[in-house]
Amino acid sequence: MNYSNIKFIIVGEGVELENISSLAKELGVLDSSVFIINPLEKSKIPLLYSKATVVSSLFINLKELWNNSANKFFDGLAAGKPIMINYSGWQRLLLEKYNAGFYVPFDDYIKGAEILNKIVNNDELNKKMGNSAKKLANEHFAIDVQYPKFEKILKSVIE
Repeated sequence: MNYSNIKFIIVGEGVELENISSLAKELGVLDSSVFIINPLEKSKIPLLYSKATVVSSLFINLKELWNNSANKFFDGLAAGKPIMINYSGWQRLLLEKYNAGFYVPFDDYIKGAEILNKIVNNDELNKKMGNSAKKLANEHFAIDVQYPKFEKILKSVIE
């Protein structure tokens, strides 16, 4: 397998950003296979994701976070990209059910790298997962699907 073509783009800011940057620099991969860029305006995220092979949604291992609804998860689906997550919960079940992404273990980076490489280096599998992600976004999370549910809840509160 060819691993040299894999690039990681980390966008934004967070409590671990400095640690990640320092580690990437120490390992000699900063600005060669790991790139860190400043936060982007929300309107620029679709362009970024359109260039990605895989979109990740990664969190620390806390069961409470298994119920999260991070924008990057939904934005990645809408972009038609496989979603890589490192946590369990409803999103993992959904990705596995629809073959729209994959789980990498939070505590085994070797296994995670093997799984990621399998997806990134298999164009057919990557495309199939991306198509499933787009279909999942359109059938389950599109505004015309979700708004009637929201409207029903609002009406039930008023009545």
